[in-house]
Order: sequence, then C-alpha cells, then structure tokens
Amino acid sequence: MKKFLLAAVAAVMSVGASAQAVGWDNGAPEKIVTFGLRAGLNISTIGGEDTSDTKTKFGFRSGVSADFNIVRSFSINSGLFFTQKGCKGDIWDEVNGGLVSAECRMTMNFIELPVYLSYHLNFDALNSTQFFFGPYFDFGIYGKMTADAKSGSQKASASVNVFDDPYEFKRFHAGLGLGASHTYGNFVFGLSYQWGLTDVVGGVDNHWNNFNVSVGYNF
Repeated sequence: MKKFLLAAVAAVMSVGASAQAVGWDNGAPEKIVTFGLRAGLNISTIGGEDTSDTKTKFGFRSGVSADFNIVRSFSINSGLFFTQKGCKGDIWDEVNGGLVSAECRMTMNFIELPVYLSYHLNFDALNSTQFFFGPYFDFGIYGKMTADAKSGSQKASASVNVFDDPYEFKRFHAGLGLGASHTYGNFVFGLSYQWGLTDVVGGVDNHWNNFNVSVGYNF
C-alpha cells in the first residue's frame, strides 16, 4: 500500500510538473535571439468603403525572422520581410454608346516590420507552438495597377505606378497581426491574419485584409 501511495504521489507530481512546463516556463532560453528564414503565400484584399466588388489576390511574402527570447515561454517576434498585397475587380462603363468592361488588378509591394508578442507552448525538445499578436508596419516600395479593357472585339491595356502623383495611395501602413506557428526541430509552419488600421488610398475609408500561410527554417 505504501509503495502504491508513493507511486501515485510521484505520478501526480510528475503530471503537475509537466503541465507547468508546458503551460508556462520561466526558464532561461537556450538562445537570446533565434534567427530564421520564412517564405509563404499572401491572400489579400481591400476592405471598407466602396469595396463590395473587390476580390482577393494572391501574392508572396518572404524574409528573415528574429525571435528575441525573454524566457522560454515568451519572446518578441520580429524580422524584416518583403510582402505583396493586392486586389482585383471588374468594372463596366458606357463609352460612346458602347459598353466597355475592364479587369483591374493592383499589386503593392512592401517592406514589413512586425513587432509581435509571442507565447511559446513547449511540448518537448522538438515540438513547440507559438501564438502571437501585435502591430506591424509596412513601407511601400512599388505598386502597380493594371487594367485590361474590352469593347466588342477591341482590347487595350494600361498600367500605372500607384505611388506616383496624382494618385493618393499611401506608402506607409500599419495594422494588427494575429497568428500561430508550430516548430518541429528547425522547421516551422505558420498561419496568420492581418487587419490594416490605415487607409490604402486617401479620401476613402478602406484598409488591407491579409491572410498568410508560411513555412520556414530556424537556425
């Protein structure tokens, strides 16, 4: 009976210690900074005023990540990324008595700096999951809008740099990001969503919405 009780107490203590280690670990991190590479797919569109006909557009995101580890269960997740966001839509208008339709596509390329608070759920030496939330900041380096118009058998195309005058598209953007990632060994798989808090173009209440799927490798 004594052996049984001792075994039961040991099992309970073991479960409690494991739960504490998995739930929150104040221990010193193995690395002060964890660097990694990330690449993935963006699915973005513009939400807000006058965007009911706007469709999503695919782009890509890649760059260098940096986790500034405070304790084993908490870090500041940042890095520097090249990211594409865009949208597309169809417009119709009557010109000279004829109906003109056009397919419009817009792609804006940014350098992005996220500053996310990240909670680490450590399962074992190989497996951990991160949940992160915080602000991000974008600076536009190039943006293009293309329209392919058609009227009967006639076709025409035109494109413009949206950051040039007289267009009022904004280079600087900020918003909030929320997501999770799972690390197995050195490999990382992540999902995230971004809500833009600043206008895409001046004079209109609109913002970026962006979903991202990524894979990566930590050094």
